[in-house]
Amino acid sequence: MSSKCKIISLGQIEQIIMNCSAIRPMFKGIYSIQEIGNLVLPINCYVIVCTLKLTQINRIGHFFGLYCNRLQEIEIYDSLATDINKFKELKLFIEKNAKYHYLHISSRIQALDSYCCSLYCLFFIYQRCVFNLSFEEIVKLFNNKTHQEADAIVYNFCKLYILHDI
Repeated sequence: MSSKCKIISLGQIEQIIMNCSAIRPMFKGIYSIQEIGNLVLPINCYVIVCTLKLTQINRIGHFFGLYCNRLQEIEIYDSLATDINKFKELKLFIEKNAKYHYLHISSRIQALDSYCCSLYCLFFIYQRCVFNLSFEEIVKLFNNKTHQEADAIVYNFCKLYILHDI
């Protein structure tokens, strides 16, 4: 494994968010990819999505964050830059929630051999909701960084500010 990141379960992610008063108010849940097609996301709120189907939820999956900004643009924080065309449910979500169907999609930041995607979700959410950084400002934090350096940045930030016990 390329970094110190460890696998964090859905329950652990939700518990971490519920214990963090700075990000809890904007959090609207964790959903499997199957569940988001009909989801309506309020402005300035976010969800975390697991790409696994409901029947596979206990396996290791990939997580990414969806945020609806004040302009009703959808921001997709996906550290592995998954092809959104793979998921018809995600396309339905975008059609329902993006007023102008304008998307902000992150490029691949995470090392392929790491398990940091849940930490990236927490990192993005914290930067967006607590520090009020724009999508572009958050993504810029990883400019000129290797995937391993990016993983280390996210891990160290989360350990310091969010995950006090890892």
